[in-house]
Amino acid sequence: ADADRALEAADEGAPVFPDPWLSQVSAMQTSRISELRAARDLLRDGQVEAALPRLESLSEREPDDFRVFESLGVAYGELGRLSDAIRAFERVLEINPAHANGYENLARALMKRSDDESADEDAKSRDLETGLAHIEQALRLEPRKASAHGLKGDLHRRRGELTDAGDAYASAADLDPRAVHYSAAAASAYLRAEAWQPAVGILRPLADSHATDDAGVWHSLAVAYIGLGELDAADEALTEAERLAVDDATFA
Repeated sequence: ADADRALEAADEGAPVFPDPWLSQVSAMQTSRISELRAARDLLRDGQVEAALPRLESLSEREPDDFRVFESLGVAYGELGRLSDAIRAFERVLEINPAHANGYENLARALMKRSDDESADEDAKSRDLETGLAHIEQALRLEPRKASAHGLKGDLHRRRGELTDAGDAYASAADLDPRAVHYSAAAASAYLRAEAWQPAVGILRPLADSHATDDAGVWHSLAVAYIGLGELDAADEALTEAERLAVDDATFA
């Protein structure tokens, strides 16, 4: 009878001789997944301080689960513990070196740490350089991710590389046309770099699409046209800016 039951179980794909530890291991795994989900829910709800001890405990018990360290890095980052966040994201990449989000998260944490006014300039420069290398790797893995291109633009802008920043923001805008802030960032970077032609390439479509309400775009477009020496086009853009902003002291 036992042999018959074993053969029937084998036909159904079940273990012929059930492992007495299997159900216990499965229960432990389910419990840890539930713990991670609960901690992530706390993070999403803004309860970072409540999520952190759970994630730290999970990281000790699950030292090879990159998802735990990713969430842990997010929690540290939210609390301003950027060096701890960086170490957590580095652990993510040690476990899973093909995880594009890990490189993006690490690059963002490095950039934020470079904003620390108390840090010396060499340290800030190293963080930005390393962050840029990581975001390049993220884009090699996921070349069509708009947020990664946008972060690349932020890193270039902080390094004073304004044309490169504009190019990165423009790529982000192409990938996510609804995120108008990428187009605005690209235009701003190009204008500051006096890269007039690409600035017009960004601003002209924006002006046409917001012709009824966005005087600032028309004014920036006029500046770009002046830079190109296209004075008639500049005059038309400035006239439109003034028409839309008659109550704005900026254009009075």
